[in-house]
Amino acid sequence: MKKLALGLLILSLHVSAGFACVCVDMPDITLADKLKWAVKDADAIFLGSVDRFDFFQGVPNEYLEDERKTNPGLTWETKTAVFKVDSWWKGPLNAEALIATDITRNSDGTGSASSCDYGFEKGKTYLVFARKHGGYMKNIACSFTRREDQIKEILPLLGESKNPVTSNPQK
Repeated sequence: MKKLALGLLILSLHVSAGFACVCVDMPDITLADKLKWAVKDADAIFLGSVDRFDFFQGVPNEYLEDERKTNPGLTWETKTAVFKVDSWWKGPLNAEALIATDITRNSDGTGSASSCDYGFEKGKTYLVFARKHGGYMKNIACSFTRREDQIKEILPLLGESKNPVTSNPQK
């Protein structure tokens, strides 16, 4: 019986780790108030389409930095969504913006990902709420980021947007 209980405990810990990213909606709070908090929390807000994905070295990753303790030679590249920026509300932003994802390819042949990664798709347009993270902009699944088909009510609340500043990419 003790072995069964221990096995169930280990299984429940393993399963709960797989569902670590949980977004909680607050239905009693107005869209305007949710947006106000999202704007305050974001370092950048823009509307743009995913042009391509590139891999970059140097993006901080706490999990992989811990892994270096047992594998000192470990390096990684982070998958980054490269956006063509149509307009922005918080920035300023150039015509191209980079958003680091949680997907990596590692020097030891492995890779990593997170259930909290947004899952941007090439060619799709998004309203992105991003935060600076180690010199890069990053988005997480629980941010206010939305696909183009989900922003009709949000855009008027954001107010007037601005045009991209230059054609140089920003991290």
